[in-house]
Amino acid sequence: MKGSIFMDHHILMKNVWKKFGEITALRDANLMVKRNTIHAIVGENSAGKSTLVRILAGIERMDKGEIWISGRKVKIRSARDSLKLGIGMVHQHLALIEDFTVAENLFAVGMDDPLNIVTKRRLRQNATKIMERFQMNLNPDSKVSSLSLGEKQKVEILRVLKDEPKIIILDEPTSLLNDMEAEDILRMLKSLKMEGKTVIFISHRLDEVMKVADEITVMRNGRTIGPFNKSRMSEEELFRLMFGEERTEFEVKYDESKTGEKILEIKNLRYDQKGRVLLEDVSFTLRRGEILGILGFSESGVDLFMEILFGLRIPSGGRIIFKGEDITFKDIMDRRELGIGFVPADRRRVGSCLDCSIWENVVVNVRKSPKISGCFFLNTNKIMEYTTKVLRICGIATMDPDLPAKSLSGGSLQRLIIAREILGDPDLLIFQEPSWGLDMLSLQLLKDEMLRMKNEGKSVIVSSKDYDEFVDVVDRFLIFHKGKISSEFLNDGRIDKARIVEAMVGKVEKMRG
Repeated sequence: MKGSIFMDHHILMKNVWKKFGEITALRDANLMVKRNTIHAIVGENSAGKSTLVRILAGIERMDKGEIWISGRKVKIRSARDSLKLGIGMVHQHLALIEDFTVAENLFAVGMDDPLNIVTKRRLRQNATKIMERFQMNLNPDSKVSSLSLGEKQKVEILRVLKDEPKIIILDEPTSLLNDMEAEDILRMLKSLKMEGKTVIFISHRLDEVMKVADEITVMRNGRTIGPFNKSRMSEEELFRLMFGEERTEFEVKYDESKTGEKILEIKNLRYDQKGRVLLEDVSFTLRRGEILGILGFSESGVDLFMEILFGLRIPSGGRIIFKGEDITFKDIMDRRELGIGFVPADRRRVGSCLDCSIWENVVVNVRKSPKISGCFFLNTNKIMEYTTKVLRICGIATMDPDLPAKSLSGGSLQRLIIAREILGDPDLLIFQEPSWGLDMLSLQLLKDEMLRMKNEGKSVIVSSKDYDEFVDVVDRFLIFHKGKISSEFLNDGRIDKARIVEAMVGKVEKMRG
C-alpha cells in the first residue's frame, strides 16, 4: 500500500517542517501531486504556501521531512538539484534585470557582454520561438524597464518554460495580469498538462483554481489539508476550509450628492518618451468621500499614470492639483506630508526597503508624527509601540521588528505596507494592484477599510487589473486605452462588465454610463 502511494504520485513531500528563527513556517506538511495534473495550493497569507514550494525548488532547505519524485526518494539541497530533477519555478517576486532586453533576460546574457558568443540575431530568434511556442506576444528587443508589470510577469514565466521542465511550479502567476492575460496563462497551464507536464500553482483567485485545477491542497498555519478533488467541492466550501467563515457581500450604488469638495484635479496630463506620446490629455476630478477605480490593459498607460501620481515620474505637461495646491513637481515624500498615501504595485522595489528593518519600514510615513516622536527626536518606545500595533493588525505580531523586511512573506509584506499607509491617516490613499499577494479574507478587510475611509470623507483611488475584485466598493471607473481616458462608468449597482471590457479594448469611446 505504501509503495502504491509513492509510485502513484509524481511528487510526494512528507512530514515537512521548517522554522525561520522562532517562527515555524511548516508543521508536518504534506504535498501529494499526481503526474500530469494541475495541482493548486491555496491558503491565507503566511500559511506556508511559498515556503513549501521553495523547498521543492531548492531555494529553502527543510528542517525535517522527505521528498519523493517519481517514486524515488531525493535530496534537494539547492536550486541546481531541483533543476536536475526537472523542476522549474516561476517566483512570486520579479527578478528581472531592468536594463536588459526581453531576449537578454530570457537567456541571462547581455548583448554588450564581450564574452557573449551568442549573436544578437540568434538571441532574438530563440526568444521569438519561445514566445510563439507559449503564445506570449512580447517584443524581444524591448528593455524590461519599459514593460508593464503584467508584461514583466510574462517574461518571468517564459524564463522558466524555455527549459522545458517536467514539473512546473508557479507562485501566483496571474497576480499582475488583467482578466484576458490571466485567461491566456490558464489556457497555457492546460496545454502544459496536455503535453504531459505536472503543474503546481499557488493562487488567491479561487475562481481560477476552480477553473483549471484537478486537485487542491489547502494550507493553514503551516499545516496542509487535502488533497481534494476539485470536482467534489464548491468555491464556497474551499473558502471555508481556508478561513473557517463565510464571505462578506458588498453593495455599492454611486450617489454623487454624498461626495464632498474636490480633493484632486488632474489637468491635461501628458507624458512623452523618446518622441512617443504615452499619455495624452488625461483629465479628471476626484471628490472627498469617493472611491475611484482605474482600469486598463498592460499598454493602456495605467501603470505609467500611477507612477506619475505617486511622484515617481514627472509629466511632460499638465498639472496635478491636490487640496488646491499644485503638486506636479513634488516628490513622493512631499506628497506624503500633504496627506497622500501610496501602496505601489512593486512592493519590494518601491513600497519597501527590503534590507531595512521592519520597524523602519513601518514608520517611514509618520516620521514627523507625534505617534513616534518626542519633542525634538524620535522616541524609541513610541516607535516600538507603533510598530507592534501595525504588526498585530497585519497578523504577524510574533515577528521581530528588528528583522529585515525581506524576511517577511510576500503576503505579509503587502499587508504591512497597506496597514502602514492606512494608519498614516491620509486624506487620499492611492492603491496600485493592492490585492497582489493578499488572501481573500485580507482582501475583504481591505475593502472594509476603503469604505470606512469613504464614510469619513476621505478619498481612495484603486488601480487593478482585475475588475471583479473591487467592483463592489468602487463608485466609478475610469478606463484607460492607448494613453487616454476613453470612458467613464458610474457604479449604479447594475454595471455591465462586458461594456467595461469593450472600453478597455477601445470599442467604446468617451462614454459615461
